[in-house]
Amino acid sequence: MAARIDYTAELGERICEAIATSEVGAQKLYETLEWFPSPNVIYRWLKENETFRNNYADARARQADFIFEQILEIADDSTGDELHTEAGVVLNSEFAARSRIRIDARKWVVSKLLPKKYGDKVDITTQGEKIQQEVRVITPFDRNDG
Repeated sequence: MAARIDYTAELGERICEAIATSEVGAQKLYETLEWFPSPNVIYRWLKENETFRNNYADARARQADFIFEQILEIADDSTGDELHTEAGVVLNSEFAARSRIRIDARKWVVSKLLPKKYGDKVDITTQGEKIQQEVRVITPFDRNDG
């Protein structure tokens, strides 16, 4: 059985910084960083510690911004767009398709991490005008029984 890891403010800050500057989740960080606690430990701390919970939420928001920046970098990277063949220069469709997948995956992630900023906006209008719904409360005195 693994030893119980206790929360410290220093470790909590280190975890949050790692999350904020990475495009991966806690499991992948646990697998690649020897000091990073398991996701189960992190989830326990999120449940038990309000300060860590707030810092973690902030780190996830910062992570969304970090990933958004990656989207722009991927979109602007044209280094693999062309293949030089005997027939001449041709479009590298595999590179373009992979870039599209990488961008779409990141767009989905940021829309879930920070939906108010990166999520789809739904605006219900009629001929350019917002719909205004009238709310009427009916009381027993409004009844007309005859």
